[in-house]
Amino acid sequence: MGGKCALPGTEHAVFKAVPARTRGACAAEAQARGAAAPAVSEAACVLLAERFAFLGNSLLRPMGSGTACGLNEGFWEAFAAGLGRAGFLGAARSALGRLAAHARREADAATADEAVLRIAQEHARLFVGPPKPAAPPWETMYAQPGRIGAVGFGRATFAMQDLLRAAGLRMAGESNQYADHLGIELLFAATLLGRGPAASTDAARFASERLAWTPAFASAVSEAAPDGYYRGVAELVCALSARLASAA
Repeated sequence: MGGKCALPGTEHAVFKAVPARTRGACAAEAQARGAAAPAVSEAACVLLAERFAFLGNSLLRPMGSGTACGLNEGFWEAFAAGLGRAGFLGAARSALGRLAAHARREADAATADEAVLRIAQEHARLFVGPPKPAAPPWETMYAQPGRIGAVGFGRATFAMQDLLRAAGLRMAGESNQYADHLGIELLFAATLLGRGPAASTDAARFASERLAWTPAFASAVSEAAPDGYYRGVAELVCALSARLASAA
């Protein structure tokens, strides 16, 4: 189910460079400020940028027939193989196993179109509503440990706007999400990793400082949809964010 599927690149319509920044520019800046050794190797940056971009886009938009990679068990095997080569598999094994098992269940229980529709509906219930999302995807709403807030657009939103601006990026395309949407935060991490090893330390620091709320998000998804597709996605996001943060 899901057809032959490969990981997309890091290209997406959420950010626009203002002005364009290159790997060479990042390397020059790192050298100028006496930066430590890169947190992630060149090859690992490519693999991780692809995977963070896929997860970010998965949370921003509902699954469609053209993006049903997650219904293909082989896709998750390839996803895991790349993480292994990057040295990032470790704690992600459980989430990847859950996602592969979910793909097998969908293959046995439904046609591809039925499965895509069901997962799109799950996306709406968890992250959009109505009446309100069961697992809000905005960092602001997890500002107070142990509870989910009722109002978005807070300090985390402004902090992400500042980070995007500092990185020479702005929101673009059709996205009307707050900047602290987890999908956008993951795409920002992917963008930093895509700039190569010189920017990987910034990506690791970003994960440490801005993605520390992902366990609370994963818990909310698990509670709202314990057998759903997005439980595995949220747990994978949590595991990879923690692993990247550990390189800071």
